[in-house]
Amino acid sequence: MISTKEDLFQTICNASRLGTLGLFIGAGFSKALLEGNTKHIAYRWGELLEASCEKLEIDKQLINTNGAYPELATKICQLYADISGKSYELAAREFKEKICELTDTYPDQEKIKNYGKWFEEISPEWIVTTNYDTIIESVLGGKALSIAPDRCFCNISGMVPVFHLHGICREPDSVVITNEDYTYMFRPNDYRQARLPFLMKESCVLMIGYGLGDINVITAVDWANNVYTNSSEGYDFPIIQLLYVDAPKPAPYISKDNIVIYEINNLEDFFRELSSFMNGYNEKYDEKMKTMGEIVTYLNCTEDEHILDFIDNKDCSKDRILNFFKTLEPEFGYVYNVFFPFVRCVVANLDELSARRGAFQEYDRKLCFILDIFMSIPINKIPASLFGLLAEELNAVAVYVNSNGEYVLGESYSATDSWGRYKNAIPKDVIRELRRLTESSQSGYDNLRKLLYSIDSENIDSDFERAYDIYE
Repeated sequence: MISTKEDLFQTICNASRLGTLGLFIGAGFSKALLEGNTKHIAYRWGELLEASCEKLEIDKQLINTNGAYPELATKICQLYADISGKSYELAAREFKEKICELTDTYPDQEKIKNYGKWFEEISPEWIVTTNYDTIIESVLGGKALSIAPDRCFCNISGMVPVFHLHGICREPDSVVITNEDYTYMFRPNDYRQARLPFLMKESCVLMIGYGLGDINVITAVDWANNVYTNSSEGYDFPIIQLLYVDAPKPAPYISKDNIVIYEINNLEDFFRELSSFMNGYNEKYDEKMKTMGEIVTYLNCTEDEHILDFIDNKDCSKDRILNFFKTLEPEFGYVYNVFFPFVRCVVANLDELSARRGAFQEYDRKLCFILDIFMSIPINKIPASLFGLLAEELNAVAVYVNSNGEYVLGESYSATDSWGRYKNAIPKDVIRELRRLTESSQSGYDNLRKLLYSIDSENIDSDFERAYDIYE
């Protein structure tokens, strides 16, 4: 839930780190970067049509008539064709060439330097723009991969794809501006119409210098929010719109379209604040990576004394490790590649200790170790390979637990007591998954199955209840 500026910045920084940040850039961005520039002008759509009329020596009062901008662009082309005696196709081509001339602009070097630094910091995975200009390419330098609207969107390592939704000023034929251009775009199989919703659905989208006025974008937002309703727990990112106003509100808010709106009155100030926040965010992340390195170093040690200290929770080492994995984000799941062999070492050590004559308490320690993991780490964070290992070891130790009050050869009284104390505290989703495993297996989990049968089954999946009725 994004309710504060800090929440907003945190969301952007998280997306940047995960490689899921996308930028949607409109004319307001170009306006901001060309502000005060004496050589180049950034036009909004109406201004651009007016300037093109002057270039073509057409009465610019035409654009003051009613009609959407694409309709007005078509009227300009038709009028120019009538006046010049050229075909409509040739008139439209010359009109688009004038559009390209007017939008072939460059910000000053100081702007390029500042925004280049900020864009490097937030590291967008992709950029979509409705602008014809190449100002974004100026900011990104050699990292920019310009993509015209008739080309396939692609990601290349080390490059930032810049998808020009309406065309590029260097390619007049790519410009989308007239009514018929938009008609082509809305064909059912148009690539842009299919690609945009997925980009928005799968990313945290930061909209800069843009209002939701373009029909392509409105449609993409609608499809992302209302058609493609799939979700990814923990990785559902919002669409964030920076909205320029004279007196911005201090906190973000949610629009009726489920877009996070954050009001600004100066784009440079926004990026300066975001840059400062990201520096602090990166420091905390570096500290987290340092802690992770320490955990990995701890788990890489498999000496017997070290393993015994862990089993005995010396200096709260076991609690610290399990708490670490309890809150571990999925993107750091690779650390389980170290934890898995460590668990094997712990189990092997306990098996060796229990092999000694009369060492029944070691079965209790093994049982408690397995239950500690199941009760500490959410099941959706336990890799399948680790879950399988724990199930096998629980099945192996179950033979020493008296779960139904009947005589058990070789029973470990302490393990039986521990099972009685903790069995009903095991998370229900763990019980369900263990039961599913024992029901689907052809053989080999009989001990675990009996052990699970002793658990109070209230509120646990009824399908398994029916299965256990048969077993009884």
